[in-house]
Amino acid sequence: MFAFVGVAGALAAPVAGRLADREWSNKLTGMAFIMASISFLIPHIYSKDTLFSLILLCFSAALLDCSVSGNLVLGQQKIYGWGSEKRGRMNGVFMAIFFIRGTIGSSAGGYIYAHYGWSGASFLGILLQLLGLLYFATESCIGN
Repeated sequence: MFAFVGVAGALAAPVAGRLADREWSNKLTGMAFIMASISFLIPHIYSKDTLFSLILLCFSAALLDCSVSGNLVLGQQKIYGWGSEKRGRMNGVFMAIFFIRGTIGSSAGGYIYAHYGWSGASFLGILLQLLGLLYFATESCIGN
């Protein structure tokens, strides 16, 4: 089931790109942070060992994948709107930072999971998304 869930991110990317072309980038970025936060809450709705809890977990993974893939496309769309002299360098920096953050998040998540279980790991996921949303909201207000 999780292999099929990975398709969600692939489907979200072109949709995010089309919506970004219509100048929805700021709204979609905020929505991506909120969707990612919600994705960490969903598995706690029903935690019995049943098919329904597995379906919720798959939906949660798909929602997280959509939000991360969509946010990646939104960031790249912003970069590709700049002049060609900046675009290549900035995209390289953007992707490097994106993967470094992913590595740090994975390491921290694994550590927290080993010591505090799923509740601790999902709390960390929610916390990081809300901090990202807070930073985004302050930058959006200052930038406008």
